[in-house]
Amino acid sequence: MPIDDAISQAANSLAHRSIYLDYLMTQVFSAPTYKMLPIVMCLVVIWFRRDTPRRAAILAVAGGGVALVIARVTQNLGPYRPRPLHNPDLGLVDAYGQSPVALFEWSSFPSDHAALVFALSAGIWVGSRGLGAFAFAWSTLIVCLPRLYLGLHYASDLLGGALIGLGSVWLVARLRIDVFLLARVAALYSHRPGVANVIAFVLLFQLATLFNDLRLGGRLAARATARIAGWGPEPKALRDESIKNARATAAAR
Repeated sequence: MPIDDAISQAANSLAHRSIYLDYLMTQVFSAPTYKMLPIVMCLVVIWFRRDTPRRAAILAVAGGGVALVIARVTQNLGPYRPRPLHNPDLGLVDAYGQSPVALFEWSSFPSDHAALVFALSAGIWVGSRGLGAFAFAWSTLIVCLPRLYLGLHYASDLLGGALIGLGSVWLVARLRIDVFLLARVAALYSHRPGVANVIAFVLLFQLATLFNDLRLGGRLAARATARIAGWGPEPKALRDESIKNARATAAAR
């Protein structure tokens, strides 16, 4: 898409000019503490504040889970799309501190980062307009824009992920899955508060780290399933050719 290419080139035009700006994008904003923890803290506030419905926190987490599954399945089983950074026609440059082969085997569309953070932000918005506005702004400026700057995603990847996130929250609310889960969580806290707190801790940790370990495991499982079944997201030759081009581009830099 010409618009996608133009946006990627414009966003990447500032890369490799300032080591401070590049390190802010590659090191600071990629760290879970800065990227995801503020959004997770909003969820905790929603859960413990007396004037906000706890259902909103459940809605955010359930919607985020659904969004992440949809995004990962689409990435793993859909048509392979190389990252903008690995598209030689765009002529993007590596930022200081960025690996030239970053995510070259991972399909670009859709952005699972955008899917998760926009789902969480939508749920937070239901509980608190102020916290929701903050979460949406953080998701856009701190989570999504750096990935555009670094050539890790096209704008359409981020937009597609955001729509998946918003749609997943709508689906969870429509089916009243959040109401069902809230009743189960309340019962668990009533009878086994220790177990409930452990589960909450693990879940918040996974959210803060963007389920990195689980996403990697899911990707490996999908590839193994595709190989066993004799089908995949695209002909193996096409993927191999895309990876070969990415490696050649990285080696030439």
